[in-house]
Amino acid sequence: MDRKANLFLVGAAKAGTTSLFSYFNQHPQIFFSPLKEPNFFAKDIDSKLFSKAYKKRNDFIKPNYFEHRPLPQHHISFIKDIEQYQLLFKDAGNESYLGDASTSYLYSEVAAKEIKQYNEHARIIVILRNPIERAYSHYKMAMQGGYTSLPFIDAIKKDQASTQKGFGISELFIELGLYEQQLERYYNEFPFSQIKVMLYDDLNANTNAVLNDVFDWLNLEKAPVNVDEQKNISRQPKSKKWNKILADTGIKKAASTVLPEHLKRKLKGLYYIANKNEYSLKEKAYLLDIYKENIKATEKQINKDLSNWYSA
Repeated sequence: MDRKANLFLVGAAKAGTTSLFSYFNQHPQIFFSPLKEPNFFAKDIDSKLFSKAYKKRNDFIKPNYFEHRPLPQHHISFIKDIEQYQLLFKDAGNESYLGDASTSYLYSEVAAKEIKQYNEHARIIVILRNPIERAYSHYKMAMQGGYTSLPFIDAIKKDQASTQKGFGISELFIELGLYEQQLERYYNEFPFSQIKVMLYDDLNANTNAVLNDVFDWLNLEKAPVNVDEQKNISRQPKSKKWNKILADTGIKKAASTVLPEHLKRKLKGLYYIANKNEYSLKEKAYLLDIYKENIKATEKQINKDLSNWYSA
């Protein structure tokens, strides 16, 4: 019988999951699926409903992906077949943990129950980020990807007013930061001892200490991890208008696929400007009005001080 995945990094999106995926994968007793986000257990997310922009900008796996050995590294796809899902772990050795790092699992209303049915002994890791900062980071990624060229709050308001909502359909700038409801689904399915909630700020402030704490929780020996390289950094294009045109036409994705790495690095230096993680006090107040009560509920739920998230 195939071994089952028993470690799930479920989100939140834009809260450091790509870096964690890289760090955990360096531990000799952890093997993560080479397809970082298979999204298999988010069965309420229908890929047939994805927006044209989402389909165009995301490089999902090709039909022959599973013919390769070992399986190549890939960022995202939406696996529907359990046999294909199990193939993601065929290259594993005797590692103690087989991992899946799909950020849709925190947003999905059914993923927690589906994971429980698949493996009731699974360990669940969640990393949370100040939802205002998460939304802004998400906005910068959306702007970089050409999904929007609007100013920050205008993009938020447009997404909120959208009549077509959902993962891969709209941006969900606000919804992906409403942690209390999302965490509750996991607490309803798994004992507290199988759920580890981390904070993005803690990971940034003392990466090695946080990782060692997680390894202890997993009953693993500490292992050296290279934490110097930041992953999945969003960048600000010099021209939002031209960036959106290049993304809409598929030119940007094609260039990313065919150009050699050294040329891509050079072009990125010309195409993007230094990215400042800044939003105004007025923008912060607007989002804090939306998030404050949810943050306080999350604070009680996870028994961690989040007052710096809702302080004016």
